[in-house]
Amino acid sequence: MIKNMGQCNKLAIVIPAYKAKYLGMTLESINKQTDKRFHLYIGDDNSPEDLGQIVNGYMGKFQITYKKFDENLGRKDLIAHWERCIDMVQDEQYIWFFSDDDMMSNNCVSSFYAVLDKIPDKDIYHFPVKIIDSNSEVVTPKGYDKQSFPPFLSKEQYAMGRLFFKYNSFAIEYVFKKQTFIDKGGFVKFDLAWGSDDATWIRMSENDGIYSIESSFVYWRLSEVNISPTKSMEIIKRKLQASLNYLAFIKNHVCSNSVDIGIFNYWLHTMYNSSKYITLNSIQVFNRQFCDSFKPSIFQLAKLHLISYIFHFNR
Repeated sequence: MIKNMGQCNKLAIVIPAYKAKYLGMTLESINKQTDKRFHLYIGDDNSPEDLGQIVNGYMGKFQITYKKFDENLGRKDLIAHWERCIDMVQDEQYIWFFSDDDMMSNNCVSSFYAVLDKIPDKDIYHFPVKIIDSNSEVVTPKGYDKQSFPPFLSKEQYAMGRLFFKYNSFAIEYVFKKQTFIDKGGFVKFDLAWGSDDATWIRMSENDGIYSIESSFVYWRLSEVNISPTKSMEIIKRKLQASLNYLAFIKNHVCSNSVDIGIFNYWLHTMYNSSKYITLNSIQVFNRQFCDSFKPSIFQLAKLHLISYIFHFNR
């Protein structure tokens, strides 16, 4: 049974849009929702592609507000673009931050309301995720074979799970309370939005933790049109600086006996992936910043330098 769209609507789905290639598939997966109690807001980041034509094909099928912004803001400040899209939201109490190339199973909205009835008034909920390729086939790429979220995670459990790469986490998995998001200052701001979503979910889960919606899935697309990891030295250096800021945020917001070990593990993994793309001097500069901020042990320091140098010289 299709519920009347807009009736008792508490959910805003927000898409900061730029790419056209998969947008139709995204909108079709939204159109197939068995529960139409949502309002879709699409913020077009002044895309050179005609996103409006794609959106027009779904007008009248469910509640849609589409706005093409005059400025391509995401190129220089992605968080600012995200937040101007969220500013489009009207009276809905919860925000589901989605993407222009991902998909959702047809019972996601109904599952959200079912959990909201059972576990009401929490600050943040979570959908399980499956990874799809450019053909929308479910895949498990190397490095993404992580554990599923349990039914509940505290702030500390989530943060430690991310530091130890126990869970995948993509922005499209989360539905959060709009008022709490506003009260906590919106998205945590790091350069290139690198780590901003993780830090935001940590801050959003301070009061109640994270509750999973286990009876449906979102599908995160890994394809050639994703904002893929760049090998540009300048971008890598900006991401390393953002990672240090993210780890400082963790240090200040997470109380756990293992947080220092988790922070070191995260930085070691980061340097493992980055050291081959930057100069030896840059490696030394960033590792020195890490050591000044987080005071690793002599053993950890030796391991960090060894890993960084090995992968730098084996590039």
